Amino acid sequence: MKRILVIGSPVIDEIHTFSGEVYKKWGGISYTIAAAATLLPDYQIVPATWVGEEEQAAFLKFISQYPNVSDELLLFDRGLTNKNQLVYRDEEERDEFFELNTRPVPLEHLRPNLDTFEAIMVNFITPRDIEMETLKSISMSFKNLMFGDIHSLLRRPSKNGKFELVRSLPNWNIWASCFDIIQLNHLELPSFTGFDIRDEAEYRMAAAMVLMAGPRCLNVTRGKSGSLLAYRENGEVFFKVYTNPPHTPVDPTGCGDIFGAAFVSVMLGGGDFRSAAEFANRKAMEKAIGELDIGSLDVD
Repeated sequence: MKRILVIGSPVIDEIHTFSGEVYKKWGGISYTIAAAATLLPDYQIVPATWVGEEEQAAFLKFISQYPNVSDELLLFDRGLTNKNQLVYRDEEERDEFFELNTRPVPLEHLRPNLDTFEAIMVNFITPRDIEMETLKSISMSFKNLMFGDIHSLLRRPSKNGKFELVRSLPNWNIWASCFDIIQLNHLELPSFTGFDIRDEAEYRMAAAMVLMAGPRCLNVTRGKSGSLLAYRENGEVFFKVYTNPPHTPVDPTGCGDIFGAAFVSVMLGGGDFRSAAEFANRKAMEKAIGELDIGSLDVD
């Protein structure tokens, strides 16, 4: 069975919806694991992450619902499960108050298994899921698909616990050079590059700059509006905007993770960037409106 390595952090999310509901779910890379296992049933999904010993049994129960998810690279220690309170200000935008407990997955834990994977998906749920030197070492030796969702590599907890975007990321081009495919949202692209982006032309210019650092493809997600795809082909940079039909999100939590897993699933099936982006937008929208079944993320 072909295999995919998933690096990131699970999180226990306490979600406060815009309509006033409050509930807890497994979050973080739990969405990536669930979506990849569902969309790629012929692949073995192997998460490499720290989980707190207190949540070990609950997390193992969560992944046990997917017969193609392996626990072989899970790491356990006391107090290492992240907690996050997500408070929605409207149907899409939210504030996050993060209890950051995890530590980076060490290179020596990953290195012996790297040649067994068809793809590596790094989903930065925290800014310290994997260190730059570890990622550089992996990217230099790994010859297959490298996907990175930049997301919380760009976030730091403030004094009040709110998880906030940084204004810029030092050495962003080095981080970018480690991946074939990069994903971030429309708020994260300015923070990643440090560019002041004011209009569509400047979004495209910033996207092209990211591609010049090494990736072949960049997806900029735009919530329920869709996404911007930028990709390199035969020395040229191409762009395509994807728009979703009008819809009302029920729960957009994890939609970006679904987008990434869906995009990778098409690429591993031999599809191109455009067909992958179209499929990813559709699956993310299905998640937002409650029509995508990826199993239960309930925290027991």
